[in-house]
Amino acid sequence: SNHDVGRFASRWCGGDDARIRLALLVLAALPGTLVLYYGDEIGMTDVTVPPELARDLLAGGSPQLGRDRARTPMQWDDSPTGGFTAPGVRSWLPTGDVAAHNVAAQRLDPGSVLSYCRELLRVRRAHAGQELAGYEPLPAPDGVWQFIAGGLTVAANFTGQQVRLDTPAGEVLVSSAGTRQEAEAATLRPWEGVIAASG
Repeated sequence: SNHDVGRFASRWCGGDDARIRLALLVLAALPGTLVLYYGDEIGMTDVTVPPELARDLLAGGSPQLGRDRARTPMQWDDSPTGGFTAPGVRSWLPTGDVAAHNVAAQRLDPGSVLSYCRELLRVRRAHAGQELAGYEPLPAPDGVWQFIAGGLTVAANFTGQQVRLDTPAGEVLVSSAGTRQEAEAATLRPWEGVIAASG
């Protein structure tokens, strides 16, 4: 995501929590620099900006072409201003649905997108440097992207169906679907991704 395109949580994921977590997992596991646009870490989606509040002059009044939808204030809490401005102060763009996604609600919730994002960053830091260097694609069933990045194996199921992997991913370090019963990932749930320690 960035200030010139819609947020990935809307563009790629349609606001769906499982897809948002899967996208974050893949982004965190790929080699190279990881960049999170503000709000990505809480699953913030595009905000509908009425034409009378639009600020992006290049869009010509079109909400589909406008960039304002991804430039709305950060949602810090569930107050009317989203914690972005003082009470009673109107921001230049609307804050959107602050109850759905905000930092205050997610900060201490171990099941939140923010806590999950912190876990992904912890795993990434622990395996930084040579571990994340390089990229090797692996054979995978239709709808699954499986690859090795340094000492990690990543398997991502981009389908709404459970998928059995031809080659198990290995000992799971983090899953986009939460806690796993099995230590190794041989089967991925719908829209699940895992980062595993390579054999």
